[in-house]
Amino acid sequence: PQDCTELTCSREDFTRRRIDFSRHSSFIHTLSTPVGDIEGQLTGPMDEKMDVSLPWSHIGDQIKQLDRIVPTYERDDQSFVISDKSYQHQYSEIYFKRLTALRPVLLARLDDLYPDGCGLVDRILRLEEGQCATVVGTLFKDMPLRPSVLAEYAKEKAILPLPKLASYVSEEDTLVLEDESGRVRLIGGKLDKNNLVTGIIAAVVGTTKENGELEVSEIIFPDLAPQAPWPTLEDDVYVAFVSCLRIGNETSNGLPIQLLGDFLTGFIGTPEGTPARIGMLVVAGNTFARLKDVEGADKVSTTWKKKKDIGSSAHATSEVDMFLSELVTCLSVDLMPGFEDPTNFNIPQQPLNPLLLHKSSAFSTLRAVTNPHQFSLNGVSLLGTSGENVNDMKKCTAEGRPLALLEKLLMWRHLCPTAPDTLGCYPFSEKDPFVMESCPHILFVGGQPSAESKIVEGPTGQRVLLLCVPDFSATATMVLVNMRTLEVSTTVFGA
Repeated sequence: PQDCTELTCSREDFTRRRIDFSRHSSFIHTLSTPVGDIEGQLTGPMDEKMDVSLPWSHIGDQIKQLDRIVPTYERDDQSFVISDKSYQHQYSEIYFKRLTALRPVLLARLDDLYPDGCGLVDRILRLEEGQCATVVGTLFKDMPLRPSVLAEYAKEKAILPLPKLASYVSEEDTLVLEDESGRVRLIGGKLDKNNLVTGIIAAVVGTTKENGELEVSEIIFPDLAPQAPWPTLEDDVYVAFVSCLRIGNETSNGLPIQLLGDFLTGFIGTPEGTPARIGMLVVAGNTFARLKDVEGADKVSTTWKKKKDIGSSAHATSEVDMFLSELVTCLSVDLMPGFEDPTNFNIPQQPLNPLLLHKSSAFSTLRAVTNPHQFSLNGVSLLGTSGENVNDMKKCTAEGRPLALLEKLLMWRHLCPTAPDTLGCYPFSEKDPFVMESCPHILFVGGQPSAESKIVEGPTGQRVLLLCVPDFSATATMVLVNMRTLEVSTTVFGA
C-alpha cells in the first residue's frame, strides 16, 4: 500500500457519541464531548441505554453534517448462489466442465503461439511413443502428505495420531495430466511441480517415453481472460475492505473495532474528508468470534469442538448485529461469510441467514452476499474471496506470497483450482462457476497476514489490481482503494 494512517486513542480520552439515525437521510449528525463532562443518560438507538455527553448549550456548535457519496452498485455473483441443492453428483463432473470451458481458450492460444502447428493431439490415449506432441488436460498433483478421508477417520477414532501440517509439499510429489480418455504421468526438468496445484487446465508440450511418461518441454496456461474497459471516473470514490473482525471475543481489546466504526460513520475525520468519499464497505469473512475465543466455549460439547472447532455464541452474534446496525445507517455494507462464520462449510459459501442479524438486516444497505463475491461499483468490476482459496494453495505449493498466488489465479483463469481436491466445494454438474469468463478490474482476498497490493497487466491490455486484505483481529488494519486512481492506502486503528 502506498499510504498508511494510524489512528490511536486512549481509553481516558475516548469520546462517547450519540448518532441521530435515519434510514432515509444521506447524512449523519454527531455530538462529541469528553467523557468527563457526562451529565446524564439518553435512550439511544435500538432502545438501549448508553452514557452520552450532553452539554445542551453547545449542541448547535458541535453538529456536523456528512454528505456521503453514493456510487452505482451492481451485484454479479448469481453464479455462486445455490438455489437447488443436490449432492447426488460426482465431483468428477466439475473437472470435466472446467476442462470443457477452458479447452477452447487453450486451443486458441496454441494457434497464436504456434501458427505452423504444434503436433496437437485431441486425446491423451492417442499419444505415441517418441512423438513430440501437445495435449490439453487437467493437472493432478499426487501429494503423499495430503490429508485423506481414511486418515481423518483413523484420527477421529484415535487409531493413530496425525500431526497438522502447514504444507503438503514434498519431494515425493508427482504430476499427472488427465482428460476424458485417460491420464499420463509428467516428468522433466522444466516441470515446476512445487508451484502447481491440482485442478489447473493446461496445454502440455512434450515427448512420450518408452514407459508411457510424458517428458515436458513447455506448459501453457489460459492466461488472463478478456476484460471490460476501465471506466473513466471524475470523482474520488473509495471502497473500504476489512477481514477477520472476529467480533464478540471478550478477551481482546474492542477499541480498534469501535474506532473503525467511528471512522466509517464520520465521527473521526472532517465532513469533507476521506470518510465522506467511502462509497461502501466490504467485510471479507470471519466476522464472528471463533468459538474458542468466546467466553463459555469450554462448556460446549467435545463432539462439537472436534467436528467443527469453529462457531459463534449468542453473545458474538448480538455484538456483530449491533456493530453492523450502526454502520448500515450511514453506508452500504457487503457482508461475506468465512470459514469461521455460521454458514455452510463448502464453497461457494451462501449468504448469512438474516435471522442471525435481525436488527441490521432490516436495512437495505446491508447486503449478505456469497463467498466468493463479485460486484461492480461505478463500472469497476471486483471479485474476491474471504481467503480460503489462497490459504489452501499455500499448503499445496512452495509459493507462500499471497500476491503471487493471486497472479497465478489470473493466469490459470480459475478462482479456486484446488476445489474440490483439498478445498471443499459444492458438486456442480452444469458448469464450474469458479472459471473466470471475464477478467475483473480488482481481485481481492481477505484473511492475509498483511496488506499488499500490485497492478498486473495482461497480454491484450488487461490491467488488474491485486489486493490482500489483512486479518483485522491481528493487525487492526483497514484497506482503502481509490476507484479512480487505484491508489491503495491503509488505516491502522491502534489503542
